[in-house]
Formats: sequence, structure tokens, C-alpha cells
Amino acid sequence: MKIRILLSAFAIAILIAGCKPSVPSKYISPSDMEDIIYDYCLAQGVIAGNATPYEKKKCDLYVYKNEILKKHGVTEAEYDSSMVYYMGHAKYLYDIYEDVIERLGNDAVAMGAAASDLEKFGSVNAMGDTTNIWNERSTVVMSQFAPYNRLDFYIKADTTYKEGDRLMLDFDNKFIYQDGSRGGTAMLAVKYDNDSVVERKTHISSTMNYTINIPELEGRKIKEIRGFFYHTKKLDASLTTLKLMVLNNIRLIRFHKKVSESDTIKNIQGIDINTIRSNKDSIKTNAF
Repeated sequence: MKIRILLSAFAIAILIAGCKPSVPSKYISPSDMEDIIYDYCLAQGVIAGNATPYEKKKCDLYVYKNEILKKHGVTEAEYDSSMVYYMGHAKYLYDIYEDVIERLGNDAVAMGAAASDLEKFGSVNAMGDTTNIWNERSTVVMSQFAPYNRLDFYIKADTTYKEGDRLMLDFDNKFIYQDGSRGGTAMLAVKYDNDSVVERKTHISSTMNYTINIPELEGRKIKEIRGFFYHTKKLDASLTTLKLMVLNNIRLIRFHKKVSESDTIKNIQGIDINTIRSNKDSIKTNAF
């Protein structure tokens, strides 16, 4: 009896798994679409490094696209219809983008690129004076279509925050576009213990490194941190045109205010270091 029940449960599990939605066979499969987009990203990287006018690069990219589609045995019509399908099923496309970015990242590391350059900020740990407090993924792939065109983040300050802390949001951006204008926005806002708010924004328009700095607010401790990344949807956006904004090496660095030796000793029972030093000099003089 127990065996019969187990077999029935197993059969039901197989039936449920078989009912799981998948990409219709008339469209390019996720694995093949991943390979196509990956090859396209490599081609774009090669063309971007050429010192040629924009219109020439645009033509070269179109030629590369046709060659890539030919390599994978796909027509432009099949690619376009598949891209429309994936845009309507954004989770599939998002997973494809994630795998592509991971492959590109592995390529970069294999060629000698640093997996992380946090070392440039000195010692970075949870209790140190220089700390990476970013609590989301360090790499984010953003399309131009909701909900994958925006990332909001929130951090509530804890006991490790001190008066005079300053912040720096640092990230690398790469646009992967077939065509059209590109743009995005990054915003960082800090609320302090007196409920005052300091906000900074930057417009993202190129493949480069970006930073947003929020200086210390004298005598105030950070209460909470908010912000967002947004990939702007342009009027020329098309369902079949590849347009990605890839944020990589995202870091939110918190810097504690450095306290001088004089300030440290002066704060201990109200003793002034300068008074101590003058008394020592007086003792040495009298001794001779």
C-alpha cells in the first residue's frame, strides 16, 4: 500500500514538472539566445576599441550581428520574433542576461582583470574605518522595461555608524546597445539623526566609472540610506533592439572620520595633550 502511494506521488510530481511553462519551440531557446547575446557583447567590445567614427562603428556592428546570426543558424526574423517573446517574458530574458554577464566577468578575470578592486579603499571590513556597506548584488543587469529597469536600495544604520561618517557610492557602468541613445540615473540620499536629508544624483551616459560622494555632516550620525539606479527608457526603444545597462563592482563605502592623536587624548577625562607636553618639557628643562 505504501509503495502504491509513493508511486502515485512520484507520478503526480512528474506531471507537475511536465506542466511547467517553457519557451515555445518556434522561438530561439534560452541557451542559444544566451550564446548569441554573448557573441554580440564580444563583438561590441572589439568595435568599441576601434578608433573609428560612430557611423562606421554602427555599420560594423550591423555586419557583426549578421555574421553572429549566421554562425548560430538563425535568421534576423527569427531573432526579432524571439526577442519580442523574451521581452514579454522578462524573467527568461533577465536570467539570460545574468548568465551572459557572468561569462563576460569570468573572461575578464581569466585575462588578468581584478575580480574586485576594493583594495584601493584600504582595509575594508565590517568594523573598520573604511567599510563596504553595500548589501545588494555587486553586478546588476538592467533593461529598459519595467520592472528590470530600476533597482532601489535601503540601508538602516546600526551601532557601527559614527558622527562625521561620509559615504561614497562607486560603480562601473557598461552600455550594451545595438543602436539608439542611452542614459540612466543613480541617486544616493542620506537621512541623519535630526531628520535632515542630503541627496546627490548623477547622470549615467557612458561606459565608465562613476562615483557619488556625500560629505560628513558635522555632529550628526547617519540614520538611514536610500537610493536607486534607473535605466532610462528612450523614445527610440524597440522590443527587438538589445539595450542593456550593466552596473558592475557596485560599492557603497563608508568612511569614519579620522580622529587625531590630540583629539583622542583630549577627550579622555578632558585632559589636553598640549598641557601634558608642555609639562614634560618643563620637567626636562628643570632636570638640567
